[in-house]
Amino acid sequence: MRIIPRTRQALPSSKVGRDSLQSLRSMSAQIANRLRGLDAPSVWQEFTPLAQRFHAINLGQGFPDWAPPAFAVNAARQAVSETTLARYCPSRGHPRLIQTITSTYSPSFGRELKAENVVITVGASHALFLAFQAFVNPGDEVILIEPFFDIYQAQAIWAGARIRYVPLRDLDSETTLDSSHLHINLEELQAALSDKTRLLVLNTPHNPTGKVFCREELEEIAAVVTK
Repeated sequence: MRIIPRTRQALPSSKVGRDSLQSLRSMSAQIANRLRGLDAPSVWQEFTPLAQRFHAINLGQGFPDWAPPAFAVNAARQAVSETTLARYCPSRGHPRLIQTITSTYSPSFGRELKAENVVITVGASHALFLAFQAFVNPGDEVILIEPFFDIYQAQAIWAGARIRYVPLRDLDSETTLDSSHLHINLEELQAALSDKTRLLVLNTPHNPTGKVFCREELEEIAAVVTK
């Protein structure tokens, strides 16, 4: 199924076939105002072709060059050969997978996870999109730690949020290029918070610097955001 956005200009009734299709392609689709600017080329669209053109080593994207483990391949083959699995899965995910996740991660969370606590997503990007859509209202504020993976900004905008930026700063050294020296300035984080703050996107290891926040740092950040 192809979805063609409605345009402001109607197709001339006298144009059919190839001429009509060409007219449709030449019209500019009217995207939602909140998405304007997101149609510009991303860093991936610029850097990847350049890396290929100049035969550079592309450290910006992960391209695994090894085969998946045999047990995973065999399990996939068996799954696609079972006709009982050739149907829609429950929207939350396959019950057996959910049960495995709850039993595996309950000890890590220090409580008993139940099936209603788990939703299976198509990768982390899908999970992030659902989180933004579920918790952010138009006009809410989202805090992003700079630098950040570009998908965070786009998904915040999709949700209608206003973005506040807090940079990672090198507070330990001016010469050594080491992500362990990067820290969040707690005063800057406090200044970015407001009564409209809805989400803080904080991942460890941090993407893209690789910075791993220690327990003390996480506790200090938690103390600021829970005031």
